[in-house]
Amino acid sequence: MADTKSKSEKTKTPSDEERSLALAESRREAAEIVRGDRGLTPGNLAQMGRVAETIVKSGLMPSAQGNPAAVLVALEFGMTAGLSVSQCVSNVMVVNGRPAIWGDALLALVLNARNDDGQRVCEWHHEAIEGTGDKMVAVCRMKRAGYPEPNEIRFSVDDAKTAGLWKKSGPWSNHPKRMLQMRARAFCIRDLFPDVLMGMSIAEEMQDVKPIEVTRVSEEPEEDAAALRDAVRRRREQEAPVEAEVEEIEEAEVEDEPTEAEEQAEPSEEELQTLYGDGKSKPLSDDDIPFLGPKR
Repeated sequence: MADTKSKSEKTKTPSDEERSLALAESRREAAEIVRGDRGLTPGNLAQMGRVAETIVKSGLMPSAQGNPAAVLVALEFGMTAGLSVSQCVSNVMVVNGRPAIWGDALLALVLNARNDDGQRVCEWHHEAIEGTGDKMVAVCRMKRAGYPEPNEIRFSVDDAKTAGLWKKSGPWSNHPKRMLQMRARAFCIRDLFPDVLMGMSIAEEMQDVKPIEVTRVSEEPEEDAAALRDAVRRRREQEAPVEAEVEEIEEAEVEDEPTEAEEQAEPSEEELQTLYGDGKSKPLSDDDIPFLGPKR
């Protein structure tokens, strides 16, 4: 009787309300993705996943390395900052494991951003390159609405050299002026419009950051413990020959060194005769060795 009751509890059918909620959820996930003035607009996580998988299959976001989850996170970052799906594909990339905005999309976000009154947050901006050669300096000046003074950032060749960027292979060698300009712009925008960026990284900066090496940890504790034991065993096997060699050397040194008793022992009569004899005359007698005393 008890077994029958437990089986009936396990196979309990969902109520009408639960079935209705599950049906509504499945319909919402399977609903067509709305396309508005800003292109495709995913309405939930399932739709975002479908869009991410489509982008991966298209190959238009190679920085995600074929990972739909990375594309989904990049889309979320870009759309939160105000970009559409298509703009995210063109202007958001995964650099060192982080979504980052790159190119002129950074400036476009700032120029299109508006405050609660509908006014643009950036009143004006000006960019220029001053000097030539090693004296070049990129200048970016921006004025935010409501701020009394504009913000000016200068990034010179000396700054690039200090950061280890100047003449670096890639864009810094092929387009040095452009890279100076982008670095000055990035600093100026991050200082003046952090609310527009919403914490998003800037690709031109992230590309110059050394990636962090991440060690994968297994979800199974037993596998982690076994891997650790194997690593310890291999380390001991590597150190064993060295330790054995050190022990042999120490033993050899100990055998060669005279003991304390040997150092303090008085020489025997034969040793003294060998020491003071010339090998031609007769062996020395007791009378010839004063400190041995007369023979008794």
